[in-house]
Amino acid sequence: MAGSPHRNLRIMGEICGDKGASGVVLVTTMWDLLKNADVGITREKDLIENFWSEMISHGATFDRFTNSSDSAWSIIDRLVSKNTTGVVLLIQEEIAQLGRALEETKAAQALLADLHRLQARQKHQLVTLKSLVKAQTDAISPQDLQERITIMEGQINLTSELIDKLQISFGRRIILFFKRNGNGVSLFWVLLCPLL
Repeated sequence: MAGSPHRNLRIMGEICGDKGASGVVLVTTMWDLLKNADVGITREKDLIENFWSEMISHGATFDRFTNSSDSAWSIIDRLVSKNTTGVVLLIQEEIAQLGRALEETKAAQALLADLHRLQARQKHQLVTLKSLVKAQTDAISPQDLQERITIMEGQINLTSELIDKLQISFGRRIILFFKRNGNGVSLFWVLLCPLL
């Protein structure tokens, strides 16, 4: 499990939190396409032991979707039968009870970290593309390279916009710092006295 599936699982964990995991059913698919069921069983065991173990330890369950109506209804029945009344998801707790803005939640911060990594990869790819233009290789036409550069620059801009939306403003960070440290007045003076 790598890339997007792993990232999505991590962010889902930050949305649900430990308490919300009890309302989750983790489902494996494509059982109907396997020629050797042992391969599927091995992969499922790897998911359960290495990637899903924390959520399962907090009450998540797992199931197999075999691409049939009965299998789908069985999974839905399992979800419906879970008693999650009164269970508060971590993101709900952060927003409603702790008064955090969406971008201040653990889920948003995990997504923000992923976006920063993505942006770094994109910038590296852009540098590579620009170096190919300078090298003037015959493998790719200058026109194709320029099109790829334009596309990559657009993707970097889009990623930057998403990062900007998820970042907490400096002013808000200061307010959160004092809120979390409780004794805002004396701490405020300790921080500001050297600046006066």
